[in-house]
Amino acid sequence: MSRSAVMNGHKSVHFPGAPERLMLTMSITNARKGFLDLPELVQDEPVFVTKHGRPVMTLLSAEQYEGMLETIEILSDQAFAKRLQKSIEQAKAGKTVSLAEAAARMGL
Repeated sequence: MSRSAVMNGHKSVHFPGAPERLMLTMSITNARKGFLDLPELVQDEPVFVTKHGRPVMTLLSAEQYEGMLETIEILSDQAFAKRLQKSIEQAKAGKTVSLAEAAARMGL
């Protein structure tokens, strides 16, 4: 089954408490019909599966899932999250160093 045969295309999807986004969607009926094609379909971006026009699940590749778990783990570390936020603020303020200077500071 071809990608265009099962995809509804990009539609605006809204989850309570989250901003509205333009996402690739497919109906649950088409997901069932094209089940064996789903791994290939989700390689580039997640696909939101809808039932009666409402999102009921999200399909994503194993690589995307692993990346999401890693991101959650990193951001769950409060000390790291604070350091990251401080670094972002410093970068926005133009407080950066060159790669050579950073390497020298780290003794590389």
